[in-house]
Amino acid sequence: MLKGYKYRIYLTPEQEEEFNIQNDGVRFVYNLALETKINAWKYYNKSISYFELCKQLTELKHSEEGSFLKKIDSQALQQSLKNLERAYNNFFKGNGFPNYKSKKISKKSIKFISNISLGENSVKVPKFGNIQCVFSRNFHGKIKSCTITKASTN
Repeated sequence: MLKGYKYRIYLTPEQEEEFNIQNDGVRFVYNLALETKINAWKYYNKSISYFELCKQLTELKHSEEGSFLKKIDSQALQQSLKNLERAYNNFFKGNGFPNYKSKKISKKSIKFISNISLGENSVKVPKFGNIQCVFSRNFHGKIKSCTITKASTN
């Protein structure tokens, strides 16, 4: 059985800056992929799959314009492409068309898939290191993913 746990974390100023960098990169990739999908359909009447977008992401990371994406966790970038693919599938099921991600949104989040481990009073996340955490209840099981969310209340 899959369960979700929410814990409050306390980022250091360096980790908060890293969160902003990671979030900006994830948002950039999502918006660029959405624009790519829209233009491909508009001009070529062709749909682009998640796997084609992943190939383009790899090419972008190796180009000069996208070299800043090397600092961003690769699985977080791929997760943003999966989120876009899910939004597109929901659109075809009758929900609204996917929107661009704004810099000014109040809720920012990044999802990490692997290399997450729990310490006594901390969580170890890629690119962040150990993040101070308050465990309100014990965690049982294996960690599949970790989403760091920053609400408008910080």
